[in-house]
Amino acid sequence: MGGLARRFGGAVLVGLLAAVLVAGQPAAARDSAPIATGSVSGRPVPRFVSLKADRVNVRTGPNKDQDVRWVYTRAGMPVEITAEFDNWRRIRDWEGSEGWVYHSLLSGKRTAVVVPTLKDGELILWESHAIIRYLSATYGAGNLWPESPKARSTADQWTDWTAMRFQPAWGGVFSAVARTKPEARDKKTIAATLKAAEPCFAILEAQLRKTQYLAGERLTYGDIAAGSLLYRWYTMDIEREPLAGVDAWHERLMARPAFVKGVCVDYDILKNTIGG
Repeated sequence: MGGLARRFGGAVLVGLLAAVLVAGQPAAARDSAPIATGSVSGRPVPRFVSLKADRVNVRTGPNKDQDVRWVYTRAGMPVEITAEFDNWRRIRDWEGSEGWVYHSLLSGKRTAVVVPTLKDGELILWESHAIIRYLSATYGAGNLWPESPKARSTADQWTDWTAMRFQPAWGGVFSAVARTKPEARDKKTIAATLKAAEPCFAILEAQLRKTQYLAGERLTYGDIAAGSLLYRWYTMDIEREPLAGVDAWHERLMARPAFVKGVCVDYDILKNTIGG
């Protein structure tokens, strides 16, 4: 489950909690809360912008002597500025990949990518993991949604870990391989992204050698959040080290028709959009 929904995977619940905590504060106290700004532009950081040009070099650092990590070839794509240095801006795309671009290649115009949205009666809900939690609690209580707070907290742990750690790590490999045109793929970059993803898979492997699913011996919404990433992982043209626990977990998920129908879908539209 990608896109901007992934980027803010854990932020919605934190934001709701923060809203409750500040609700009783005087308006003046709330309004005086400091807003982080860029050291060059004085504008808020992070902030959303979009690519102005059809060809944008993304570099490892903020100057033209730094290596080009990849090239975007689609104007209007939304990105997030996360840092500033002189005339350079560090940006993060909707898959979590980061790099430095020259400021004139960015537009202040904010665009958007399609994010998962659920309509259930009068409820309209966006944000992938919020949707997973809602559906599990509403229609899978006692199964996908454990009744025990202790068991549920473990499922929550894996759901948040997926958003904040696993998705960004896996997303780097996806950008370097699937999203990058074959002629623009860089072996060193691919190797570096695979290396960065290794600790996450080691964490999964350690857990799944002990239990059949992430939160224990039963499928929970934590498995949906993390497991939904595996289809692309196993279908990318990369060399994967065998991981007995993760591989067996993936096979158990693939044995479920609903998983195959909902997760194993074509993603050609995302392929080969970088470089060339």
